[in-house]
Amino acid sequence: MIPTNSEEAVWGELLSTYARSTGVRGVVINGAVRDVAGVRNLGFPVFARTVTPRGPSGRKEVERNVPVTIGGVSIDPGDVLVGDESGVVAIDRDAVEDVTSAAETIAQTEREVGQLIDEGRALEEAFEDAGM
Repeated sequence: MIPTNSEEAVWGELLSTYARSTGVRGVVINGAVRDVAGVRNLGFPVFARTVTPRGPSGRKEVERNVPVTIGGVSIDPGDVLVGDESGVVAIDRDAVEDVTSAAETIAQTEREVGQLIDEGRALEEAFEDAGM
């Protein structure tokens, strides 16, 4: 496991290019990343604790397919990570179906609340009408 480091990037455009070419679909970094514009242009999702222009001072081999903890969250090999501009959530591989179903229900309810608000309902009334 790579130790947390906010002063030196542990990931950047070249590693993203390589990772993508080997079938990796995204990366979560418990440290710093650099080359943000280049990574973004690749369309390769990278989620990091911070950004720095400073590259790494050395190279270390790391373990693969081992449990890690990021932001106090334990992640095991095979767990599902879902990320967007708001952040990343880790879903236990055995709970993916239940979590997906619950998330779809919440999203539908939030769409209903939004529609009710667009129709002129007060927020509290929209919540109540949508069953929240």
